[in-house]
Amino acid sequence: MKYESVLLDIEIEEATALVKKRKRSFSSRTVQGNVEYVSQTGHHLAELTETVLPNGKPGTLLRYRTTLISPTEAFAKQQAREIYDALSSYRYR
Repeated sequence: MKYESVLLDIEIEEATALVKKRKRSFSSRTVQGNVEYVSQTGHHLAELTETVLPNGKPGTLLRYRTTLISPTEAFAKQQAREIYDALSSYRYR
């Protein structure tokens, strides 16, 4: 699986709340301080990790799925994109 990584100029709690507002058919769980998003069929979609931005401020690292292994996983890729779309306006520049 291939993932893209994006730094977000937003703290993890706010990022999680924004995804929660838009989420449809996937679930989240917290594992060692990271928030992981998983499809209903168990495919890993994305994860949020607390980080420090290059400017020294707290931020979030978003890793989201960009490829699929089989045609049956196309929906998982679409769900991962929904997570990215919910947070893309906070991309660190």
